Amino acid sequence: MATDIWQCDAYGRTLASAANEFARTYWDKPRKVENLQADPNENNAATFQVKEGLATYSIYHVEGIFVVERL
Repeated sequence: MATDIWQCDAYGRTLASAANEFARTYWDKPRKVENLQADPNENNAATFQVKEGLATYSIYHVEGIFVVERL
């Protein structure tokens, strides 16, 4: 089951820029997004990983915000 761990306002952001903001701000040390892949079954959704991390994350747009979940 996925857990919602981060949100940001979607105004002026793309999936990629929101994922990069998450990677820069979520941890005490900025990280980099790797393997950002759009979800072929969903508009405005993608999965990605971050450098130095093994977890996979999902990012999607809903009601004016981007939400990141750890999968």
